[in-house]
Amino acid sequence: MKKKYLLLLLTASLFLFSGCSEDNNSSNKISLGLMSDTAAIPFILADQAGYYESLGINVEIQIFQSAVDRDSALQANAVNAVSSDLIASGFFKESDNSLRITSKSECGYAILSSPESNIANPLDLQGKQIGLSTNTLMEYLVDLTIEKYSIPDVTKTNIAKMPARLEMLRENQIDAATLPDPLTFLAQKNNSSVIVTNEDLGVYPGVILFDENFALKHKALISKFYEAYDKAVDEINANGIDRYIESINQVANFPEPVLSDLNNLKYAHSSLPSEENVNSAMEWLHAKGFISEFYAYEDMILSFE
Repeated sequence: MKKKYLLLLLTASLFLFSGCSEDNNSSNKISLGLMSDTAAIPFILADQAGYYESLGINVEIQIFQSAVDRDSALQANAVNAVSSDLIASGFFKESDNSLRITSKSECGYAILSSPESNIANPLDLQGKQIGLSTNTLMEYLVDLTIEKYSIPDVTKTNIAKMPARLEMLRENQIDAATLPDPLTFLAQKNNSSVIVTNEDLGVYPGVILFDENFALKHKALISKFYEAYDKAVDEINANGIDRYIESINQVANFPEPVLSDLNNLKYAHSSLPSEENVNSAMEWLHAKGFISEFYAYEDMILSFE
């Protein structure tokens, strides 16, 4: 299973960067693959508000509803950068490609209880069944929760597809589940309760990965990319996203019931993940045998600060 997963990532990464067209390597263009989660919002708003254009750069955004869809699309489409997470970045590094972390991406994650589970706090997870996707960020967050709160006897149930996980949570077929925003908002509307968040664990796992060769050749372009992102963050924090929500959702395709929740989101300016967070993820991957060695912080990141 581990070898198959690594092979999938290696195959995706080879197509991802060896197949880049000349057009996508042009001097002012970034082709950006994003997941349909809340981390995508500032990047989309920067495009909708004209911040990229005002700085003379062209950012082509592609949105994916699942990591499987994204990785499948990567085999057929040229991109320069993708939204990902610390765990996936370790798998990519093990595959010996040139992806490097250039910043955090801000998306919340949570373990939520099913409506009838009577789980009120992390300790109530003892003896319960938690839906997640194994060998991914979701399992990492569950393991951190188990470790932090010393919870024995937790059953991990692999439900790879998030819509199925959300539905099983709603129907009380599992006791709890790990989900990203905005699916956490939708689960709460279905009477689930948040038990643990990534913030409770002190972990901010979302990242943006750039092809190192592309990034080093286009340092000014990447700096402008993050300048536009920071302008979008300032706009969101000052005024919300009401005036952009319709155009943003035409791109991101968020569930209609959660749109009102998105206006309450706040973001921080672009920055690298902490060394502590990166090291924690690499330690987990190494302990699980998913990576052959512990990758140091400086081997994982590429700074434009």
